[in-house]
Amino acid sequence: SIFITQYFIFLAWIAFRVQDTDQLIYSMYKYVILDFQTSNTINLIMSNHKSTVVIMIIFVVLHFYSYRKKTLPEKLSKLKLRYWFLFLMSITLAILFFYNGRPEDFIYFQF
Repeated sequence: SIFITQYFIFLAWIAFRVQDTDQLIYSMYKYVILDFQTSNTINLIMSNHKSTVVIMIIFVVLHFYSYRKKTLPEKLSKLKLRYWFLFLMSITLAILFFYNGRPEDFIYFQF
């Protein structure tokens, strides 16, 4: 039931991402028929969303590491204040480093 609900939610969101009716019909057709033709998709995702892909890879690695080390939450809770400060500063610097300076309009401004 979760998969079906998610499928219909993504189907409903297509209307917010396309520019005109022709693209809407084409995108919904590709989504409903489940066309898995991905020849240029991977290259397009990698070129347009580098920081997002890097963050996802880091998340997967950290998730795998925390799965392997069962005591990781306990170790993190016992860190000293200076290490937390270094951790937060590194996250802040990473956000500033990956920020491209081009904010996109909120999706509802298209209507």
